[in-house]
Amino acid sequence: MSGRGDGTDPWESLGPPEIRPARAGQGGAGVEPAGPAPDGSGSEPAGRGSRDAPGFIGYQLKNIGDALMCLPGLSMIKRLVPGARTALVTRKAAAELIEGSPAVDALYVAPGAGEGLGLSATFRLAREIRRGGWDTALGFDHKARSGILSLLAGQRTRLSSPVPGYEPPTWPWKTVAVTEGTVGDAGAGPDSGRGPERGGGSGGMGAGRGPEEKGASGARAAGRGREGEGASGAGAGGRGREGEGASGGSAGTLPPGLVHMAEHQARLCAAALGTDYRDGPGRLMRPELPAPSRQAEEEAFRLLSEIPGDGPLAGLCLSGRQPEKSWHLLNWKAVCEGLHRSRGACFCVTGGPGDGAAARTLMAMTEAPMADFTGRTTLGGFRALCGMLDLYLSVDTGSAHLAALAGTPLMVVYTASSPALWTPMADRIRLLCYNWGLKRHGLPLEPPPGAAPWEACGIPGPAEALAAAESLLDGGRGGPGR
Repeated sequence: MSGRGDGTDPWESLGPPEIRPARAGQGGAGVEPAGPAPDGSGSEPAGRGSRDAPGFIGYQLKNIGDALMCLPGLSMIKRLVPGARTALVTRKAAAELIEGSPAVDALYVAPGAGEGLGLSATFRLAREIRRGGWDTALGFDHKARSGILSLLAGQRTRLSSPVPGYEPPTWPWKTVAVTEGTVGDAGAGPDSGRGPERGGGSGGMGAGRGPEEKGASGARAAGRGREGEGASGAGAGGRGREGEGASGGSAGTLPPGLVHMAEHQARLCAAALGTDYRDGPGRLMRPELPAPSRQAEEEAFRLLSEIPGDGPLAGLCLSGRQPEKSWHLLNWKAVCEGLHRSRGACFCVTGGPGDGAAARTLMAMTEAPMADFTGRTTLGGFRALCGMLDLYLSVDTGSAHLAALAGTPLMVVYTASSPALWTPMADRIRLLCYNWGLKRHGLPLEPPPGAAPWEACGIPGPAEALAAAESLLDGGRGGPGR
């Protein structure tokens, strides 16, 4: 999740502004269509609540996983400040996924590359944001391009905080220092400028169970149904090696590099409120997303009928956007064949259109029953599909986070990214890490109490991954007819 993702620069490719409309009958948030102002002088700002209520708007123009990590902090603001309004500026794919979440009242879309260029589009987007009357900007991606957009949109208070392994916030963001669980320099003035000190968030993530999300249910074409009730997720702290759901609070103060990305973002939100994060909810919640729609569930059912075999269903994500996140196809081949022999598992490969070549190569190499779903799912359909799987095997990418939020037992191979920052919030999870990847981020081979439960494997191979997958299947979620 770290770095630039697909290499595009959203600031250079901002297209015409788009505001996501609220969906009727969802009961969640979204952007309500602007209507006539009471004085008849135009339109009221998009978003729920009164314009007199404090408004907080986050900027996150990176990838889907990055946007998901902003939601717990925005939810915390709404819990701690009655009537507060929250918004998020993000990319189109993330907006489609988050639309309907109770964590946000408004979503503003900054299109990606190829969807429109020009300064005029940038100013139109800034003008739409300005109409919302948002008081405080939160630089979740702490990039200059987002800060300039917030400056053009009229937010005089613009706060951001450093995250280990990332570039520090730059002008026009005001740096917020968070040290040992307390908020420093929280009273940032309206003018831009760097704060007097840099500090990452610290303190244990806590592990409170978030609101449970019920996944899709239904039967496969062969008549085998299962109730896909997603287990509520735990925070990064206190989870066991076998993925036991965590409970309790912080295991003590953690160095900034061991704190989960969602907690870093929540601490920034606490700083914007001028409070100590530990005086807030006490436990970090999972990102709150609306349940998949019936259309998404039907899409998932159609795809499931294509998976050959009658055994447990396992999804695969073979690679991430960054090449260094990939795991060799020979490893995936050995894991799939071993899991099919020992547990009778059958597989589906998920991903975007660009993952199709790897999926077809793996299918030609392996004897395990497998279907190729790359480029064939919408985001909603993928979420619904994850809720129907017995296991998901992945590298560190956004797909793993969505599978975790669906409650699916999850194994993730970390080749180069930090498991401390980017652990998916799942109840049952195994994190297999390359030793050199841990050392690259300054992480110990043995995770300290309160940190994510990674497993240093030297160079993780098929044997370690197969053992982890079998343990998850043996103790994972059951269901009717499974």
